[in-house]
Amino acid sequence: MLKLFLQLLRRDFLILRQEFWAKLLNYACWLAPNIVIFNYILPGLGIEKSYGVFILVGGVATVGLFTAVSSIPELLNDIEDNHSIYYYLSLPLYQWLTLVRYALAFSMSAFLVSFMLLPVCKLLLWDLLDLTNFSLVKYLLIFPVMQIFFGFFALLITAHTSSIVRYEKAWVRVVFPLWFFGGYQFPWVVMHTRLPYLAYLNLLNPITYCLEGFRAAVLGQAGYINFWVCLGMLLLLTLVVAVWGVSKLQKRLDCVS
Repeated sequence: MLKLFLQLLRRDFLILRQEFWAKLLNYACWLAPNIVIFNYILPGLGIEKSYGVFILVGGVATVGLFTAVSSIPELLNDIEDNHSIYYYLSLPLYQWLTLVRYALAFSMSAFLVSFMLLPVCKLLLWDLLDLTNFSLVKYLLIFPVMQIFFGFFALLITAHTSSIVRYEKAWVRVVFPLWFFGGYQFPWVVMHTRLPYLAYLNLLNPITYCLEGFRAAVLGQAGYINFWVCLGMLLLLTLVVAVWGVSKLQKRLDCVS
């Protein structure tokens, strides 16, 4: 059973590897305007240059989210039309493990694309991207946890999206607000200073822990939620989202085991 599961993951990896450069180029095209605008243009309006690095690191942190979520339509299309998922559910695997495999495939896609972006950004910005406070241990801990969370989060969105036509609603009503309020443009401590009640409510937002923890690992702990709190909460929320997403998709597909 384990051998079959690993072979299926290997198949997913080989397919994702073929799309690697195209996806990397897509997100490089998204990050490049951020680099130019926030690091070279907006400082002309009086915005500190360090804000450009802050935005850039946040962008690298959430590329995995967008990569995983962008894979949802393919799975929805398969559930509605191709039905290959039912073939995989008929294999000698626990059906919940078959669904976990889809989440891990989302995670692999997110990992492959986003892993190279920070080194590339360092090469492009060089001295502007100060990695003096960078912690390799913290980076290697939180980075894979984030990608696994994004994978199961995408699976959960799939389970609650009834058709591919409704995918846009899921993006606009769920994914975008979580990302935008999660701290892409601001640290949590600033929200706490200006809108404390909203800041405490935002502690229920898993993207907050992704961004705060990743920035703490890359830029240093000062000014962000404690790294170990972020890592612990991400592990807990990943477990919650995984159980929720797999059980919901099992019911939707009428799985019996």
